[in-house]
Amino acid sequence: MLPEFERARVEQFKQSTKDKLRGLRCPDHHQQPRLHFHGAALREITISISGCCEKLMGLANSRIAFAPATESQIRKPA
Repeated sequence: MLPEFERARVEQFKQSTKDKLRGLRCPDHHQQPRLHFHGAALREITISISGCCEKLMGLANSRIAFAPATESQIRKPA
């Protein structure tokens, strides 16, 4: 069983990933991408994305890979 702080970090990661895709729809089919998370700890998590077509998949992957970091995600040097 994972410690509470690790579960919280996993949930934060999942929510952050979902937020990056919020509002995204296929320009051709008007469908949203579907996310599936596998794994319990941050080191184990994999993400599967499914969608209606390659165009949507490309848009979703770009958003996940290149979405700007929020201020809370940026770590300041000690």
